[in-house]
Amino acid sequence: MSRCPSAAVLGASVYGTLASERLTFNEKTLWTGGPGSAEGYDFGNWTAPRPGALSGVQQRLDTRGALGPDAVAAELGQARRGYGAYQVFGDLRLDLPNAPAAHDASYRRTLDLRNALASVAYTHQDTLHTREFFVSHPGKVIAGRLAADRPGQVSFTLRYTSPRSDCTATADRDRLTVRGALKDNGLCFEAQIRIRTSGGTVTAGVDGTLTVTGADSAWFVLAAATDHADRYPSYRGDDPHRAVTAAVDSAARTSYEKVRDTHVRDHRALFDRVALDIGQQLPDPPTDQLLARYTDGTSPADRALKALFFQYGRYLLIASSRAGSLPADLQASGTSPPPRRGPPDPPRPPGELGGRVGARASRPGRLHRRHRMGCGAGPPCGDHGEP
Repeated sequence: MSRCPSAAVLGASVYGTLASERLTFNEKTLWTGGPGSAEGYDFGNWTAPRPGALSGVQQRLDTRGALGPDAVAAELGQARRGYGAYQVFGDLRLDLPNAPAAHDASYRRTLDLRNALASVAYTHQDTLHTREFFVSHPGKVIAGRLAADRPGQVSFTLRYTSPRSDCTATADRDRLTVRGALKDNGLCFEAQIRIRTSGGTVTAGVDGTLTVTGADSAWFVLAAATDHADRYPSYRGDDPHRAVTAAVDSAARTSYEKVRDTHVRDHRALFDRVALDIGQQLPDPPTDQLLARYTDGTSPADRALKALFFQYGRYLLIASSRAGSLPADLQASGTSPPPRRGPPDPPRPPGELGGRVGARASRPGRLHRRHRMGCGAGPPCGDHGEP
């Protein structure tokens, strides 16, 4: 979705929960293993010469026409050492003290494929609350905005959590900073989040939280990176602090609308290259109901689902792989470590956000479900004061 020093891709899963919104975010270069791994690392190279191994496999292929993968692996492969695993960067939590305990018929959840925007809307105590999230490739940031149609109704506490104990989270003024290093290979990582408000106040807590009180609207911007670099043999580069600070400060100096508009133009320059017409006709019900009613695939509504999933695949690839970044992996860019149970919920077709948020045409389903769009004490990797 967006990238930091080595064009590494950021991604997030937006859960759409009411009282405590959760964004699980990832940065594609945050891996254990590799150079510096506690397990040792051999770059996949043979640890001892194997004269004739490759030519022997080639000769058998010429003779037999085919060889099983296990036989070839036995001749040319070896046990992996220090391969490592993809690591979640952490969770961004937004705790809303005045949110309803459960969603009702006013709850709407939308993924707009054409504009790459995830949104949530609900009405509580005669006030329409809206949330919107996206990841900007040109801005190198994740951004989100919370708003209400009545003044002073936006209050929340933003905090960071991690399944690992290798980082620290601190807050100062409107900035939350996460610093750490992976215990396995020493890879240094950093994330910064800044908040801007219209009305109200922002307070930094000694527990590493930022609290917004009585705002008309508020938006945050997050940047994250590691010191990974495509430089053999160490695959390490500059400390990420300067690049992360530059990305988050650049976005915070502008406006949410400008960051959003730049993101949408960038995404649509790729997404709008392809249109698919297979005789589909989008009916009114939300996507989860369309999926439940799917029959033999020939009706206009069934074809609409096929066209939707075609575009959904394009959206995921655009969002997880750009020029100069690492290749997209099988987890995409915004998943958390525990595997999902069941297939992902299908989003609405491109362009369906339409009109006002919460309009019937943009309903993604009433069920509380997770959509794709990815801290304990530990040793900080370096020490940086406020710029």
